[in-house]
Amino acid sequence: MSYSFSKELQVLIAATAPSEHETHGKKICSLITGQLDWVALLKSAVGHNVVPLLNARLQALGSDFVPAPILATLERSAALIRERAFVLDGELQRISESLHQQGITFVPLKGPILARRLYGDVGLRAMRDIDFLVPETHHNQVINALQGMGYQPPASLTKSQTRCVQEFQGQVCMVHEEGRIA
Repeated sequence: MSYSFSKELQVLIAATAPSEHETHGKKICSLITGQLDWVALLKSAVGHNVVPLLNARLQALGSDFVPAPILATLERSAALIRERAFVLDGELQRISESLHQQGITFVPLKGPILARRLYGDVGLRAMRDIDFLVPETHHNQVINALQGMGYQPPASLTKSQTRCVQEFQGQVCMVHEEGRIA
């Protein structure tokens, strides 16, 4: 089976390759020369949550290849995403220290851990929350630890709905009183 991707999607694919791939610059240059729908590329980057990666790759090429307004738009958006990523990374560190002090075993998923492993930079991955796995036997300890750090179930869920999510989806969503999410 053969797939045909738009030029814009091909640029995104090249831009999101892990950092050890040396060929992204050449591949991206070959794709962006000629006709490219820059607005479609930006919309696609937003839709796929890869604005920081696209920004990093295109900034490296500079304005000889990329229109200055596109670079400026990407830079502004990436800066906001980067700031959020660093806040979440700091919060993961804080949670990690608390859980370790209490002897609670857990495994962080996605988010800052994935960004560091794939790209070597936490700020290159858009993220909304912090995900981690804990043994079922530690669920109540983790909930209590997070509550001690200012986290509560979302106000939009009743206690019954919170229990249903935990029981049937095997997850707990908690929101910090200052708006942070774990």
